[in-house]
Amino acid sequence: MTAMRDDEFFRIFLVLGFIILLPFALYYRLKSRASKEKLDRRAEGLFILLTLRPVALARMLGVVAFVLAVTA
Repeated sequence: MTAMRDDEFFRIFLVLGFIILLPFALYYRLKSRASKEKLDRRAEGLFILLTLRPVALARMLGVVAFVLAVTA
């Protein structure tokens, strides 16, 4: 039996974390849609719009790419 490599453990950890958090995210997303309250994204400010959101998107795409990467 071979030992699990650190990157394999980390991939499993990330996938399990996503699976555990997804129901909570979906619940609150659906709850906010049910309220029919309009969200004004401009109220967050230009800094959030132009910096933090793109950085968060790039980071999430990096995590997804890492989890899906096939290692030799």
